Amino acid sequence: MTANRISQEKIRVLSITETDRLIKANYLTKELFIFRKISSPAESNLSYRQESIVEKIIVPFAEPLYEEILHFVQSIQLNQNPKVGVNEATHALEVASKIKDCIKEK
Repeated sequence: MTANRISQEKIRVLSITETDRLIKANYLTKELFIFRKISSPAESNLSYRQESIVEKIIVPFAEPLYEEILHFVQSIQLNQNPKVGVNEATHALEVASKIKDCIKEK
């Protein structure tokens, strides 16, 4: 994960490298790319050949906190259970609290 608070340039990027693909998410521009390596037999007359596919995933541009609150309000208005239950929300808060504590210790 890359975040920059020192320079004028805002960077909020998450890169996940796997054996046969790279997943790159840009949180500022709401872009998600998947770079896949394709294995193919090399042609005899070429000394180098690299083939890959780039997938661009369409991510809806929405403010996450606004969407979360909107969903919660709609759940109350429609008398429906929210997507995230009490147990999952409590667990998420516990994890976030542990992460915060680890950061403070450093």
